[in-house]
Amino acid sequence: MTTTATRVDLALFHRLLDVDEDETPDVLVRASRAHGWSFPALVLSAFAHEGVALGSGSSDELNRTKTRRALYAEALAELSARVPVTVLKGPSVARHYPEGLVRPVGDLDLVVADEPTLWRAVRAVLELCPIESIGVSVFGHPEQHLVVELFWPGADPLLDKQHIVELSTAAFPGDQGPVPVRAPLPDDPITSNLLALAEERFQRAFTAKDLTDVAVLGPLVTSCADFTAAAEQWNLAPEALELLELAAAKIDLGPLGDALVPLRAAAGRERERRLAWARPEPPDDPIAAALAAGRSVGGLLLREARRDDMEQARVHRYDGGVLMETPVGDYLMVDRVEVTQEQYDRALAELDGRD
Repeated sequence: MTTTATRVDLALFHRLLDVDEDETPDVLVRASRAHGWSFPALVLSAFAHEGVALGSGSSDELNRTKTRRALYAEALAELSARVPVTVLKGPSVARHYPEGLVRPVGDLDLVVADEPTLWRAVRAVLELCPIESIGVSVFGHPEQHLVVELFWPGADPLLDKQHIVELSTAAFPGDQGPVPVRAPLPDDPITSNLLALAEERFQRAFTAKDLTDVAVLGPLVTSCADFTAAAEQWNLAPEALELLELAAAKIDLGPLGDALVPLRAAAGRERERRLAWARPEPPDDPIAAALAAGRSVGGLLLREARRDDMEQARVHRYDGGVLMETPVGDYLMVDRVEVTQEQYDRALAELDGRD
């Protein structure tokens, strides 16, 4: 295998964004904004690293990004000392970037072993961060998993995305169809991060930031055979192939380049498996039925509550809906964007009747 690595610098960003190197710096920065709210900070850090003087606006944007990273890093260190968590992407990728470049961290995505550990981690985050709201969702069929998102405002709420710590009992949520939930992670963290990037394809198209991550992680892959096997085992060969083929058009994949041929074969097998998949018959339970039909189920907060001795959420089914009582609050579980006033009032009445 080859071991060459692509330099992560302004020349790379010009290639990734199809911007001529003769263009003025503002053209590259404007182009970067089409690839996510956080990607421009990485480009700005490359300008600074190469000796370009930043103005007041760009300096502040980059400094807010550094502050956000430091805040997440401090919270993660404190949380990890209390509860076993595994980081996906974010800081786990950023630490491999060249010194002087600032890979932004939008969300802090964490995986835990089980539900009791999840609620322990949630309580710890509530103590460590100025949380303003908490979202609870259920995903997966037939095995169901939880994801809890904890939010607080960005440093500049008019410009910055909210801070989000996301805790989940499964690493890969799948596509709510033939690709199931896969709870465990590969043993190798580089493989885990690359597959987590591939998993993002179920939510959105790949971006220049993803390709930059591949440029950084690619040289760290030690076995193409192991990576290909993991991509197939975790049902992500088509997405991993698409990611690497997009990257190969712009960068030197390093050792990952040797994975393209076996990945094409693995992707073909996975596509055949998906075509043969049949959606299961919907069960009677409303949450399970929604999940089996490919709809996500989220929680609409009815009231906040702090139950420090509670280790697992309790589900209460009633005529017309499902309530979930959790250690942080009570939620109406819904699989639609809109909830009628009647549904909301009925849920509150049902909740009051349980007190």
